[in-house]
Amino acid sequence: MQSFAANNNHLIHYWVDFGTESIDFTLGQAKIYAAFPNARMIVSPSKLKKGNIQAQSIYLKQFIDQFPPNTIHICHLSFHSSQTKRFVITQINDQFLVGPDNGFFHLTIGNELHKSFILPVDKFKNNSLTEVYLPGIKMAMEGDFDLANIFKEKTIMVKSNMIQPTINGNTVRLTVLYNDNNGNAFFNLDKANFELLRNNRNFILRNHTFKLNRIYDDYDDVPEGEALCLFTYGNVLQVAQNAGNAADLLGLNTDSFAILEFFE
Repeated sequence: MQSFAANNNHLIHYWVDFGTESIDFTLGQAKIYAAFPNARMIVSPSKLKKGNIQAQSIYLKQFIDQFPPNTIHICHLSFHSSQTKRFVITQINDQFLVGPDNGFFHLTIGNELHKSFILPVDKFKNNSLTEVYLPGIKMAMEGDFDLANIFKEKTIMVKSNMIQPTINGNTVRLTVLYNDNNGNAFFNLDKANFELLRNNRNFILRNHTFKLNRIYDDYDDVPEGEALCLFTYGNVLQVAQNAGNAADLLGLNTDSFAILEFFE
């Protein structure tokens, strides 16, 4: 059987927190193709606020289960200026990821079941892609992605707590953690915990601009201009507006809140 390292047709997902207008976006692709000329590549510009690890976590949850096995994800994300520049490689099920040790991996997957390993930073000056991530991926490929035998385990991860829902009886206060490019608002509640709190009861999700009482499957399940709530990729509670912008038109910007009420 041909090993993963021997297969030179890898799928690389290059995820950045800046837009396509940046020269770094173009240079990043050029550097990856130069390092791995036979690789297939998907690029995801996301325009996330610098260092917003909660938004990074929501974004990662949406795509991590959607790629084929053995995809390599380069999470080229910014640090806060005060953070020490450390980098890790980890495996989530059948996906491999390199990225900053800034806490967002822990928010997404924890480190109890998924071990992370230290990427060498001996030659790091200012370009994490060319000086850390690409050399680290080459090391992993050469070792057939046996991470424990290639890298030193990261035993103490940077940790950060996700903003938790505030529960008061049958009422839950939720916070918007992330707005995507369409203005859809993602809250700090996933489907499993929503159903646990709901316990087969009716619900209303509201703020001063909307009141919703049903979970939909698709944006087109309501007429254009209407608001809806749904669980899409990543199973994160989302409020959207079909053919509209929930952030602008419903006041659902990052850090704003909504009230979730349950009743018989």
